[in-house]
Amino acid sequence: MKQLMTSLLSAFLFCLNTVTVADDMHPAQQRVEQSVNSIFNTLKEEREKVQQDPAYQDQIVAKYVTPYLDFEGMSKLAVGKNWRKATEQQQQQLVQEFKTLLLNTYTKSLAEYSDQSIQFKPFRAGDRKDRANVFADILQTNGPSIPMQFRLRLVRSEWLVYDITIDGISLVTTYRTSFTTEINRSGVEGLIASLAKKNSGGS
Repeated sequence: MKQLMTSLLSAFLFCLNTVTVADDMHPAQQRVEQSVNSIFNTLKEEREKVQQDPAYQDQIVAKYVTPYLDFEGMSKLAVGKNWRKATEQQQQQLVQEFKTLLLNTYTKSLAEYSDQSIQFKPFRAGDRKDRANVFADILQTNGPSIPMQFRLRLVRSEWLVYDITIDGISLVTTYRTSFTTEINRSGVEGLIASLAKKNSGGS
């Protein structure tokens, strides 16, 4: 599962080599492309610094990743039906610990950049004006292309990513499986403790 999560998160970080974002593009697609383009350009131009300087990795994630993700939405989906069983304080703790877990994984992925590329598809409007899907294909040098999807929702006038799917595998759904197992075993507090342990360097 750890390898799967790293692959999914890495795809959002640096699998892009596209043309300049068009001004008339749907704002959700524009936001995704701008974010990933910025990361890609930084990695391409300053690869050595990124690989050798953990503090610089943190700066890149804080600037180009954190503002674009809907951590509360991702947490609710990942916890699933058990979200309603959590107290307000527990919900806040879950969001913070899950956010830390995701960003730690993103940061570690920066050093693994190796000229991946992606091709975005034309935007297709959905039924809800406050939801959007951005589709793309990850292009591999030795193998078929892999379909990718960013799911976004409108949060206080900003489009934020709340799930990423690669080749039919959803980031939040995959986490939900492990989170449900942990909650069934040791409750919501057990999940919070488990996430906190991982974030502090524990296994």
